[in-house]
Amino acid sequence: MYHDTLLAEARAKITWGESISDVRDYLTSNGMSSADADVAIKELDQERTEEVRKRGTRDLILGLVLTGGAGGLLAVMLSSSYSRIPLRSPKLFGILALVVIYGGWKLTSGIIRLLSPKSDRSSISDVSD
Repeated sequence: MYHDTLLAEARAKITWGESISDVRDYLTSNGMSSADADVAIKELDQERTEEVRKRGTRDLILGLVLTGGAGGLLAVMLSSSYSRIPLRSPKLFGILALVVIYGGWKLTSGIIRLLSPKSDRSSISDVSD
């Protein structure tokens, strides 16, 4: 029973972004052998990496949709062939520009999380923001 509680605490610490060495020290100081601690940390870190990649994929798709959709509308607005359509509203242009910027940010963060999920050691709940 104590072993399960110890692993649950270690999972929480890794999820919150604590360093692997701190979690290893925590496990070994509470009676877990070094070999068992290393195996457990490897599994828990793999779970965290998969979760970061999953959220990176979500951000990548969201960024593509926002950037592509708003960018396409901006292109239509700025196109001279559609100049007779009253789409040259400054407010609409500003909103679309902000959506393109936000989409680009999500796209970039999604790519980084997919390619290098271990570079961000913040809490998993912060990764989704």
